[in-house]
Amino acid sequence: MIFDVLRSQVGFSKWQDQKTRHSLTFDVVPQDRYYLEIGENFVVQRSSYHRVFGSDREQVECSVSISDDPESIAHIKSKKPVVGYAYFSPPLNDVLSPRGAKLFIAIVVEPEIFGQMLRTPINAANTASVHVDIEGLEFGGEPDGTHSIWNLDAECNDFEERQLPVSSFWLNAETFWTHEAEIGLAEDRRQQTLLAHSHKADERELAADLMATAPQPPAKPDPVVKLLDQCRVLLGALLVLGLAFFFFRR
Repeated sequence: MIFDVLRSQVGFSKWQDQKTRHSLTFDVVPQDRYYLEIGENFVVQRSSYHRVFGSDREQVECSVSISDDPESIAHIKSKKPVVGYAYFSPPLNDVLSPRGAKLFIAIVVEPEIFGQMLRTPINAANTASVHVDIEGLEFGGEPDGTHSIWNLDAECNDFEERQLPVSSFWLNAETFWTHEAEIGLAEDRRQQTLLAHSHKADERELAADLMATAPQPPAKPDPVVKLLDQCRVLLGALLVLGLAFFFFRR
């Protein structure tokens, strides 16, 4: 499945004389039309689609946690190498601390890669996505593979049966974005700056002419003028109401 990142969080923990542990956690939602049905009662799906499709199922929150600790996935049993596991946590109907259903995905990478991931900025919407291959899922009838099914018994209380191995994953983080118009504007500004600091008088004059004829950003409206315009509209409305009241009274 492919997920879009909603939030990223870095965590550090230490217990007594043990080694300090750190992790990188993403709160995620399925990208576009991807969704995962879990058992007969739950679904991992975008809220916009859940309101129309699958509203008869309880929506499951999902997070992806990445670390460099191979011991955290040593308990996973699989016939082939794995990079992590997915674990379904059913809802907790506790009176004092109720909790909804959650899907946790744990991934382990090499220490040097984990350090690079920590240094990679993710600070804007629609700039990062995570792809995980969860083993043991079935696919629905959609030809594009956007529908996955986890045939999990609703009464299952076995920890091992509520987890599946993850065979691969990738994280794609966009670190820069622009458009063609901005490239042209940046090139114009660079050329004008070079001309303005030239030792040749004619080039400095050309730079001054270019700056004078360059399109200027729209000026911010004067708040006083805006207030006066609003007052005129209000007075006009009061005048119309007064005339209407006068004629109806006659």
